Amino acid sequence: EPAPVPEPVALTPLEQLAEMAFSGERYSSPQLYRALRRAGIDVRREELDLLYLYYGYATQRDTSIRLTLEELVDWASSLAGNPLVEDYLDDDTRAQLSGLQPLLDSELGMLRGDVWSVAVIVSDLPPEGERTFAFLDSVQTQCRTQFSAPCYYVGYSMMYKEMKEGFPRELLLLTLLTVGAIFLIVALTFRSAVVPFLLIPTVMSAVWLNVFASGLGGEPLLYMAYLIVQSILMGATIDYSILFTQYYRIARLSLDKGESLKVAYRRSFHAILTSGLILVLTPLLMTFVVASPMIATILRCISIGAATAIVLIFFVLPATLVIMDRWVARRS
Repeated sequence: EPAPVPEPVALTPLEQLAEMAFSGERYSSPQLYRALRRAGIDVRREELDLLYLYYGYATQRDTSIRLTLEELVDWASSLAGNPLVEDYLDDDTRAQLSGLQPLLDSELGMLRGDVWSVAVIVSDLPPEGERTFAFLDSVQTQCRTQFSAPCYYVGYSMMYKEMKEGFPRELLLLTLLTVGAIFLIVALTFRSAVVPFLLIPTVMSAVWLNVFASGLGGEPLLYMAYLIVQSILMGATIDYSILFTQYYRIARLSLDKGESLKVAYRRSFHAILTSGLILVLTPLLMTFVVASPMIATILRCISIGAATAIVLIFFVLPATLVIMDRWVARRS
């Protein structure tokens, strides 16, 4: 299950101002005054009230008029060059009024383009969950209905939705490729189609037990971590199974099952334990020094998975070889 991430950062004052302009909603003089001041635009309250009053008088003779941000900026820009009021405006005020339109265009330019435009959707839904995914489905449906051109979606919630939908397919593909490659190599090495069916489930069991232990302990296993851990463990620990099985098959040319197991243990124990402990201890120690939670999770899973694989090879694989001796043992 993907690990939760921090809530999205709140919009900056300039982003809020751009959102107000993009929404097309009408705002009162106090609302726009607060938004402009928060965005760092030095405008005086009485000047803004005067603009509203003059606009209402000149257009509809309504002093309670509400304006969109674009309407206010267009009106203010035209007012700065109006000869009827230019005598009442000082140079700073005139410069501020003239600079409102370029400022608005630059902010809206971040959302609107000649080829692409950006729409920002803000909600109080959690980053992931059934309600969130249902909401995203409705957004995608509306976009396909309303727009003829393709739409692209970004954000934490959309990323989680794509991971949820694509993880089973990608996991299956990765597992088939890994198992297929290992099956081919083991089959060619032993010249047998039976031996790979015994070795691969042993190593895969270590991966599954690792995931089960993580879930049982309440520790989330990240999406990418699971794919990486499975690939590394399958490739690294299959060698231990091959080594033990090879010694067993060679010994079975002249010895019985029990003695062959003793020979396989004696000849492979040191090599498997030495390499296995390196694969177990090195990632485990690195988890105490790395700062990234994702990397620490991958290292911890590799360590636990390798330890599980070693235990299965020493205690489960031998019994499997004895049971399947008829198909495993080499014949002279």
